[in-house]
Amino acid sequence: MSTPAPIGQLPPARICDGLVRAATEHPHALAVVYGDRRTTYGELLDRVARLAAVLRDAGLEPGERAAMLSYNSDRYIEFYFAAIWAGGIMVPLNHRLSAPELAHVFEDSQPHILLYDDEHQPQAQQLGDLGFPPYP
Repeated sequence: MSTPAPIGQLPPARICDGLVRAATEHPHALAVVYGDRRTTYGELLDRVARLAAVLRDAGLEPGERAAMLSYNSDRYIEFYFAAIWAGGIMVPLNHRLSAPELAHVFEDSQPHILLYDDEHQPQAQQLGDLGFPPYP
């Protein structure tokens, strides 16, 4: 299992500072509500740090792009912060695009990794069929 990134090691952009501050000062306060899921700031920070470690273990290097194919959700928020925490550049993908249209975005942005939610597995598979391997 991946080891989470140390909280004190923030990326140069420091965009995660607000999340770290909220989790430090109010770890049990509600940060995100999505459907039946409720996540505190402490839990959100832990999930972000763990996902950032997974992205690094998957080979994401600082400055490389990480694409996300998902609906707007709590998981999307986690990915947004994790990609930045890992030093990557987030490439949000429009889930309404067809696989050939997404392939054009891939050719232009050259993401190192693609993460997707369960609902978008068929689109990710179609991208794989077009030569862009999906990474669940």
